[in-house]
Amino acid sequence: MCFAVLILPFKFSIRLVCTLTKFLDDCDNSAFREAVNNNPILAEAFVGHKNNWTKADYEALADDLNLVTTDTKTQELISNWMDRSGKIINFGNVVKLGNSLSKKIVAAIKSKKGKLFDDLAKETGIPLDQLKNYDVLTEVPLETTGGFMKADAVLIKRNVLGKIDDVIIIENKLSQGTQFTIRQKEGFSAIINGQKEMKIKYNLPKQNLTVADGPLRISKDKIFKIADGGTDNISNVTINKITKVN
Repeated sequence: MCFAVLILPFKFSIRLVCTLTKFLDDCDNSAFREAVNNNPILAEAFVGHKNNWTKADYEALADDLNLVTTDTKTQELISNWMDRSGKIINFGNVVKLGNSLSKKIVAAIKSKKGKLFDDLAKETGIPLDQLKNYDVLTEVPLETTGGFMKADAVLIKRNVLGKIDDVIIIENKLSQGTQFTIRQKEGFSAIINGQKEMKIKYNLPKQNLTVADGPLRISKDKIFKIADGGTDNISNVTINKITKVN
């Protein structure tokens, strides 16, 4: 059980009974139960009735969810509960929209062609033919002072010995005003303030990246945010160097 049911002197609505029933059913998944118990923010998002929650909070929630669990079934259950939240719906299902935008941005970068990739080359100052030689990795776990953040995209260049000698970090946001998560604030602030390296939290064998490759040397001149205006249309995105966190 996820919580104790109180006997109250009023009747539950059919909708509430159905919701509670579904919630209890989902609690049969131990990973889902653990995710909710360890992340109270999820319960607030499911309910969607917190008066102090803003659109920016929900936009940022997509990034927070990536750190909750790596279990695919649990991620699916959490996504379904996001859909049930009335407030999420009122904001145009921003969590799914943010994830959709991020996937499109990553796909465009991986294709190594098109306007977005051309713009990235201009913004980084790296000639297009050279940038095409970088490997594009996704959701790279980088340690911060309080835990770790998952970088949406990390472009790495290896030398002839196979060692990583250049790193570009890209964070995707639904809009310019979407806030960084707590861990992203820790990580990007440290880099902006002069930290030169970030450790890899765990191996990504399918992407040919391991803890043994780190720590990654990272320059404050090579951390970028790609943001849209609230849609998932990548033709509208802007690319900016991260010089401060909000």
